[in-house]
Amino acid sequence: MIQYRPGLNGKKLIYLPIVYLAVCVVLFNASILAGKYASLVQLVAIGCAAYGIFLLTKYVIPDYLYTVEDGHFTVHKINGKKSLLVADIELCDMKKEFMTKEQFKAKDIGGRVFYFIKNPDSANIRYILCYFGTEECTLVIEIDEKFENQLVSQIEEWKIKAYGEEDEDDE
Repeated sequence: MIQYRPGLNGKKLIYLPIVYLAVCVVLFNASILAGKYASLVQLVAIGCAAYGIFLLTKYVIPDYLYTVEDGHFTVHKINGKKSLLVADIELCDMKKEFMTKEQFKAKDIGGRVFYFIKNPDSANIRYILCYFGTEECTLVIEIDEKFENQLVSQIEEWKIKAYGEEDEDDE
């Protein structure tokens, strides 16, 4: 079994929601002085609060655990003591070509995209094409080079087991 759990890079994503929530409090108090624009100031304050809460619930609070075991790549979303399986993909249904954000945008690949990342501005984010029958989707994960190499070798190994030889589409 191979596992990887990305950590939070730096304190920016911790402090940013706090700043947005503090701006919300200041704007609500300042709306008293805004006169006829009070409702607009309050609307901006609500937007700041919503974005701060979004950052907390999307990136700061949850963790992701990537696991490769028995021919499956799984992603568990961990909130506190709760763990929820959010993706389970057979390795033989994954392409072994991992793309960066720039490569993914340049290829203009359609289909659904599923994000399982902790740091939205990380250089370790990889886009992986997967197949579910005839449907193509993309997983976005955040992995280090060691885990990426292990995952690629496991994909190659399981494709050989499943198809008897390497898949030509990956070349």
